[in-house]
Amino acid sequence: MSSRFEHSTRRVRRLHGIGHLREVDRAKWLRDHPERVLRGEGVSSAKLTEDDVREIRALSKLGWSSVEISQRFKGLVKPPTVRSITNRHTWKHVD
Repeated sequence: MSSRFEHSTRRVRRLHGIGHLREVDRAKWLRDHPERVLRGEGVSSAKLTEDDVREIRALSKLGWSSVEISQRFKGLVKPPTVRSITNRHTWKHVD
């Protein structure tokens, strides 16, 4: 049985030409070739830009709650996503 995740993972490996590598070797290859890893706006399903992320972090520093920030972005991102951004669990590459 093949899940959507497995299918997606196979597709990524095939796109990068690393389908033949073991999991450990794949992780090393991705570390050695960071320019080939899509991040932030480079991901086709990204809903935010890097400027949006900077704005979210700035608003958080000013004391806005994650709910208020989510509403400011018209519900484009949910409060847990805002918290992940402000805590740098996601969008780590953005200053």
